[in-house]
Amino acid sequence: MKKFLLLVVAVSAFLLAFASTYQSNAQTQPQVQIDPNACGRFRALVTGGEPGDKIRFQLGHDLVQIKEVSEQDTPVQFDSGPFPASDWGFSVRINDKVIFDEIVTVKACTRTLEVQSFDCEHVTVFGTGWEQTEATVEIAIPPAEGGESRDDLLAIEQVQPNPEKVITTTLDWKPTPGKYAVVVLIDNIQQDPQSAGFEIKDCSTTQLPFTGNNTWPVGLGLSLMVIGAVSLVLIRRTTHA
Repeated sequence: MKKFLLLVVAVSAFLLAFASTYQSNAQTQPQVQIDPNACGRFRALVTGGEPGDKIRFQLGHDLVQIKEVSEQDTPVQFDSGPFPASDWGFSVRINDKVIFDEIVTVKACTRTLEVQSFDCEHVTVFGTGWEQTEATVEIAIPPAEGGESRDDLLAIEQVQPNPEKVITTTLDWKPTPGKYAVVVLIDNIQQDPQSAGFEIKDCSTTQLPFTGNNTWPVGLGLSLMVIGAVSLVLIRRTTHA
């Protein structure tokens, strides 16, 4: 009986350890997340890969991207770039093991985003076709060159599309000379389209405070000179008469 109880305890411990290991492995299995807000292109994110894993993305027949996981818990992003709107086959392999193989949809873009006015202090932006969403929607201005994080953005402001799918705001910023564009971020992921580019040439010149019209001394002097000349002529004529 004692041996039987010891055997039961041992088997139970083994089963618990196996279940714990299985659950842990299940939780760390790589996952593929598709960006539902992308339009005119396709974006996906792979999480749970191990450093050194080779991830092979394929969209349609021809578009293939191969990336490597650099660090633990670092997501790997797939971005097709501009791509025709339609249904396409999309697969993801990690070290030649298929973890995702489904038909996905690349949505057509019907959004607009334009810069209505800008100067060295403010940029006014207007966009149409932006759906209302519970996600965080922001309008931002990336630096003219470089920049890889939110801290590098020159301006950013949260907005909420109205029922007509319109977004509009005026951003405050302090630019340096360069070419810029405005972008929309949804949950910190850049969307399409971005605005057309615009250029800031020089913000270093400053104007002195306006203190009044400084031309009146010159006008008064000229008037006095004319009056003096006319008076002199009249005096000479009176003297000669």
